[in-house]
Amino acid sequence: MQEKDLLKHLIDEKIINILKVFTKNPEKKFYLTELAKESGVNISSNFRILKKLLKTGIISQKIIGRTKYYQLTDKPEIQKILKSLGFNISSTIEEPLKKFIEVIKAMGRVEQIILNSKSKDGVKLILIGDFIPSERIEKITEEIKKKYKFKISFAELKTLQFKKLSNFEESFKLGKTIYKKGN
Repeated sequence: MQEKDLLKHLIDEKIINILKVFTKNPEKKFYLTELAKESGVNISSNFRILKKLLKTGIISQKIIGRTKYYQLTDKPEIQKILKSLGFNISSTIEEPLKKFIEVIKAMGRVEQIILNSKSKDGVKLILIGDFIPSERIEKITEEIKKKYKFKISFAELKTLQFKKLSNFEESFKLGKTIYKKGN
């Protein structure tokens, strides 16, 4: 018996359908009726299942105005479990961002990259380092934009500027570190 067949016998098919929607669109935030339409699962069942998925940490919830949005967590340990259960988590961000980081590493000038924000078609990054070759990096982002239809915007901070900003209160966050030289 294959993993997916085993999964169908162990887990409610409605949960599987909802998880498939999230794993096909991991960066997207869904509202309840949209998720019901995409998954083919009625609204009341969706609501019940979403409560379970929130409780387990598989998804997160964000309230904007009076609307609740749900999104697959970006926690690697949860995504690893979902992958091991046979869910294919596709990401529009992974490949172009990996390519960008690979090229940046080879340059040797960037000490750290912080993911400030992301969407399905692009990211905003903060590059930390001294003597960063901005024009060269601009060319790389243009190549990635042409090849992947994915926009990488970036701002630069010198190492000393970043250290000074880091001394501010904990509430001042630039984003999530996605690359650190030496790690």
